[in-house]
This record gives sequence, C-alpha cells and structure tokens, in this order.
Amino acid sequence: MLIALALLCCDDAQVVTASGATVVAREFTLSREGGELVAVIVDASGEKQTLKAADLVEVSFGAKSGLPAPRPVAEDVEIRLTTGDVVRGRLGAKHEEGVALLNPVWGDPLVKFGQIRSIVFPLNRAYLPRRLPDKAEDADLIFTKAGDRAAGTILSVSNAGVAYKSNALNREVVQPAADTAGVWLIETEAAPAEPSTLLASVLASDGSSLRGDVQSLKDGILAFKDLYGQERKVGRASLASLHFKNGRVVYLSDLAPKAVEEEANYIRGPKKLPSDLDYPFQRDRGAKGGPIVLGGVEHRKGLGVRAHSALTYPLNGAYRRFQAVVGLDAAAAGLGAVRVEVWIDDRKAAEHRFAKADAPRPVDLDVAGAKDLRLVVTWAGHGMSDFADWGSARLIR
Repeated sequence: MLIALALLCCDDAQVVTASGATVVAREFTLSREGGELVAVIVDASGEKQTLKAADLVEVSFGAKSGLPAPRPVAEDVEIRLTTGDVVRGRLGAKHEEGVALLNPVWGDPLVKFGQIRSIVFPLNRAYLPRRLPDKAEDADLIFTKAGDRAAGTILSVSNAGVAYKSNALNREVVQPAADTAGVWLIETEAAPAEPSTLLASVLASDGSSLRGDVQSLKDGILAFKDLYGQERKVGRASLASLHFKNGRVVYLSDLAPKAVEEEANYIRGPKKLPSDLDYPFQRDRGAKGGPIVLGGVEHRKGLGVRAHSALTYPLNGAYRRFQAVVGLDAAAAGLGAVRVEVWIDDRKAAEHRFAKADAPRPVDLDVAGAKDLRLVVTWAGHGMSDFADWGSARLIR
C-alpha cells in the first residue's frame, strides 16, 4: 500500500540527515510504503534521493520561528500541555471546557483544561517568580503582575480574564488578563505516554510545538495526530521545521541524565545550598528560559546550562556518534567565558574555550561502544554571564 504525502516547496527546504549531510531540497516528499515513512528529496540540480524518515534529523522550511515576534498584548498566552508540548495564541471567548485560542496557524483550537499544565502571559512573564512549580499539586495557582500568588479552582480563562473560585475568599474572583502573569492547573487527566514509534515534532512559525504521527503532507497542509489522538493541521507557510524522533536520532533533551553536577555562580556562605543555584540546566531552551540561540541561529532542540555544569548520559554502547553545536548563549550578551569539555567514558574527547563574541563550534564525535557521555561547561574567567548551550545535541544510532 502506498500513501503519498507530498510537498512541492515554493521555498527551499533544508534537510539534515543522520549521516551528517545537509541537502537544500527544491522538492520534498514523504510517503508511507508498507507502513514505513519514506522521504524523496530533489535537490537544486534535480538529483533525487530516497531516505527513510527514521534517517532524518530535521527538515527546515522557509518559515523562520527565529524572526522577531510582535510585542505581546494582554490576551496573548503560551499554553504548556501535560505532554510538555506548547501551543500559543490569543485568548478568545469564555468556554466551560477549556481555553479557546485565536490562532490561525492551528485553526483557532479549543485546548481542554485536562490537557493544560500551565498558562503563561508573555506580556507579564517578567513578573513570574524565578522558582516555579513543575505542576500544581493541591490547588490551581494564579500568579499576578503584582507578585501575589492565589490558590483556588479555575473556572475559565478567556479574553474576559481569569475566573477562579478563591480558596482564601471562598468566592469567585476575576483576574484581568492584563494583571495576570501565569496560571498553573491541577492535572486531572493522566498525560498520554509517548509511543516508541517514529514521531515528528512539528514546530510552527508562531513558536508552538507539538509532537505527533504525521498523516499527510500535501496540498500545502501538514496533517498529523498529536499525542492526545487529536487531528491537527498546519499550513505550509506556517511551518518552521520537523524534527524526527525514535528513529536513528535521539536528542539528549529527550533523555534523563544519569548524573547532574551543578554549582552556583556565587557562594552565599561557607556551605553550598541547592537554593544557591539560580539557573539549573534546561531542556530545549537556554538556562535563562529563552530560546537556544548560538551565533544568531536558533536551535529548537538542545540543552541550556550555566557554568559550572556537568551532565552525564548513559550510552550503553547503543550509539555511533554524538553531534552538537556548542558555544556561549545569546543571553551572555557578549560577556563571560567558559571552557567546554566532552568526555567519553574516562577519556576527554574534545575541549574548547569560548569568550565574548567567539563563534559557536560544531562537535561530531565517535561514541561507538561507549558506556557514558559527560558534557562539562565550567568557568574560564569571571562568572557573570557564563551561559552556554549544547545546540541540537543528539546521539546517532
């Protein structure tokens, strides 16, 4: 059985393969042959090659999520789902089942309350406390622009504001969107488990990202089924990139490190405390919470750290290569200096020093047969802006 999934690009697509090759494709086609997703790539010279989608790292389209975003307004929100995926948009009318978003990229979706972990209001993001809960435990939480933290039960989140029943006041309260920094909801439904089959992370030009099983890519529309089993569609003009997972490529940000060693950038007293660490390592974002930007290029996958940091990942002989782009994050603002080391088992395989405006560097190492991979970022000067990233850090089977 052959199901054609075609995309004839009006803008070139850039295809990165697990073998390390980068191809600029004037035509890019995906099809299912015998249940397996296959890519046909036609480059600028007209040469055609066929690859399994499992052998692809990513496909980048003309839409660039790294372009400066318009200044947010009070009703703009960033919804993090219980799966960890993110959907962005502007609040619509009140709905009793969830949050109605105005977002042409996703066709003005309704995001059900049971699928929401948190809602951040970008206009007031700076007013969120630095230490936020991973999830709400005993009650829904509302963080305000004034720095207050209220507990209760969310009734609705809409362009009319955040309505909730306050635990402290025992009555309904409506918090205007303009005065709200964030909302954390108790998770009433178990998040669906991610299947071990091939998935694509669909990254849209508005900054949204959803994982799912691609169903079709034709007539300028990408259709896929997300982890909740819901059919999603996004137009070609709004696509930023596709990242394939559970094939030959495994991103470190999707793995749990076996050991994490982090130290604060300053010492408050003779004894180091966990509370001294203001910037623990982050997955798929910089240590300060923003996008991973290295040398002006945004990486949608990777690790953000602040020195001193040492992350150890188990390999157990299952991978052939480790690849990444490493350097000072844009958040360093041209300051700071770090030394980067890559250890394969007990052997230092690579070492680089970065300072000020030094360009990031690619890393591509043989890890065949190795048991562990250890990524170290430490100080190489003063410790004021020593933010670094492991952009697109990945293992190749």
